[in-house]
Amino acid sequence: MGTDIHLLVEKRNQGAPLTGDYRYSYAPAPGDWGMVRGCDRDGLKDAIRRVLEAETPDSAEYWRERALEYKDTKFFLYGDRNYGLFSILADVRNGSGFAGCDTGDWVAPIDEPRGLPDDVGCETRDVLDDVDYHSQSWLSLRDLLEYGWSEQRILRGFVNLNDYEKWRLAGSAGPPLGSYCGGVYGPKTLSWSELKQRGFPDPETLKRKKIGYVQLEWSMARAVTAYNFYTDSLPELIGLATGTDGSAIREGDPLPPIDPELAEDVRIVFAFDN
Repeated sequence: MGTDIHLLVEKRNQGAPLTGDYRYSYAPAPGDWGMVRGCDRDGLKDAIRRVLEAETPDSAEYWRERALEYKDTKFFLYGDRNYGLFSILADVRNGSGFAGCDTGDWVAPIDEPRGLPDDVGCETRDVLDDVDYHSQSWLSLRDLLEYGWSEQRILRGFVNLNDYEKWRLAGSAGPPLGSYCGGVYGPKTLSWSELKQRGFPDPETLKRKKIGYVQLEWSMARAVTAYNFYTDSLPELIGLATGTDGSAIREGDPLPPIDPELAEDVRIVFAFDN
């Protein structure tokens, strides 16, 4: 079974009103933590597109209702299935994908699952304290920003022989030049260690042996494997903490600066399901 994340954002009430699209789900007392609601910008954009492309009035109405939900939701920050990120946040799916397939070496997480915070907001607890969820945890924005995002991690995945040939022609190093997957069932495969042992044979040789897929190994910065959590979600959290717009950054750009004390007043609280 696949694993999904349920991620909420909390901010400590320091007396200043929230800016932009953000609001507390309820008004926490000064110094207390409250769950923040906001706009799921990607979801809203997709819903508006679907309204415009709808072929029936019922379909258009359905997506108009979804658009209203995306404009003000507790799940505004992040909800994608990304095992690379899950391994970093809480050691979940660390080096393994669907059905336990090998996706790379273990990577040091920010922390093991901590459970829900002792001072968690009541609405956050109501959402995440669920018997169907596991590995509940929380991380302050400071925890997230102090992680070694620029460090490399080792990934592995299977490619077909056409993409394997592109990789060979590019120097037999680096990430795949096409699509890849964690596991392949059915066709005969070669693992990374077997491929190296055979000296990276040409695809025709592999075809004659009825091999359809080979496993490659490459390194990539941890930030890159986090995808839009790093480029979109982290800047948005910084914006929430500082009262700025929290605009997304491009891959490879540095994160906006922030006072460490402000970074202690925003946190993500999350859990996983299977």
